[in-house]
Amino acid sequence: MKVVRIDNINYEIDIPKEKVWVNYHITKHVLLAKREILGKIMDIESELINGIRSKQQELACMVNLNISQVQSCNKCKSVQECNALLENLSGKYLKNIMNIVSNDETMPTHVHSKKKQLTVIDQMGLSVIARERDKELRVLTFFSPKLPYSLHNMEDYKFKLLYSNMYLKAKSINTWKRKLAGKNPIYHEEQNWNIS
Repeated sequence: MKVVRIDNINYEIDIPKEKVWVNYHITKHVLLAKREILGKIMDIESELINGIRSKQQELACMVNLNISQVQSCNKCKSVQECNALLENLSGKYLKNIMNIVSNDETMPTHVHSKKKQLTVIDQMGLSVIARERDKELRVLTFFSPKLPYSLHNMEDYKFKLLYSNMYLKAKSINTWKRKLAGKNPIYHEEQNWNIS
């Protein structure tokens, strides 16, 4: 396991490698979530996404945005085949998780909340959620902020404009502040959460 530093504490980061976890999270957050822009941020061509999704449907893929991993991938008979389809994406997905958590030390934008949950937000508004256990962080999920329906098929120049204006990070920060309101979150660094 690799070590990351959060709040001046070294943590071993545990990113799940189980095929059902990888299959579920990449399918849900990269292939299916049209309002999330994780595929665009990871520089994955829409033709590749559509091709993989078509092959997953031939395998009777049950993943959709409203059901859990337990209800879908954990019951799947094609885990191996699906994982092979996602092989080129899984490395990028897992690398992004590691980069986000590792780079938080430079400009800390994370929050500790109930049940020892840690949420880290990067410069593009991407969120990694992990569970804190002693000196270990177990990654639970990784996703991007949702855009308005009118923007999810935007051209590259519009995407770059949104990113350069910190729109995505501000949207993510505001979403997390709303979700955690009244739950006694501890924000680090406070000034990095004051973005509009």
